[in-house]
Amino acid sequence: ALHLAYDPSIWNITVDEATIKFALPDLRPAIADFLQWEATYGHAYVHAIGGPRRAGPTAILPFDKIQVWFKIRVQEMELYDAHAVRSAQTLNCALPSNPWTLGRYDTSIIETDASHTWPNSGLSGAISVLICDKCLTSNLPFSTGHTVAQIRLIMQPIGKSST
Repeated sequence: ALHLAYDPSIWNITVDEATIKFALPDLRPAIADFLQWEATYGHAYVHAIGGPRRAGPTAILPFDKIQVWFKIRVQEMELYDAHAVRSAQTLNCALPSNPWTLGRYDTSIIETDASHTWPNSGLSGAISVLICDKCLTSNLPFSTGHTVAQIRLIMQPIGKSST
């Protein structure tokens, strides 16, 4: 289960402002690609993380503003007892501030292929490394299934109001 606080950390910020504030130069194209994949494959499809963007930096989005949270709580079932619920763990995604002068961006194992389940299939997938705000991906020596990713933005679009 995923748990967000009722109130976001940032109530209202444009996508372009978030691009600068979170140092995510490909935010707009990443969102546009995600929405295109959703329209093409549906919400049951597990979308790829990283890689080249198909949309350009000026891609049109169906919204202009987003809400942002700096943390999310994740609660899972116990690995070896499917009836036991583990205590919730906090994953952080916070901008630079004291004492985290470079920000606080936690990492997580992300399932990239629904046919691979953790821990039964083991950790398989691509390795993603963040170097100078660019995501370099290597598919060796792993197969598909999982990736280790750094959480950089937890957001929800704010729909455009009709005029």
